[in-house]
Amino acid sequence: MARYDSAVDDVTAQLAEGKSLVPDHLWGGILNHVLEGHGTGSFLTHVFRNDLLNAATGADEVSLARLPDLMRFLHNYAPQSSWGTPKRVSRWREAGGIRGGAHELEDAE
Repeated sequence: MARYDSAVDDVTAQLAEGKSLVPDHLWGGILNHVLEGHGTGSFLTHVFRNDLLNAATGADEVSLARLPDLMRFLHNYAPQSSWGTPKRVSRWREAGGIRGGAHELEDAE
């Protein structure tokens, strides 16, 4: 198995461990961001950027109620370099997520 295939499998398994913290309607967006580096809707983009004020003011009722769970999920299960600041999120997406090798980027912050 190639190195990146192993990384994809490892991160997919790690994310799955915390799936119960994520509302079902947001799961696909989280996978797309982490695994592929794809953009998400504005709510999840704000969450990934740790911009909680804008996340909270634009959230639907379920997402707002589960915002603390989403933050626990990111902290405990998502790759650290995939979230936290706008710069990290942009770099992660530009690199193409785990499949593009984003996990190998040095954190410049």
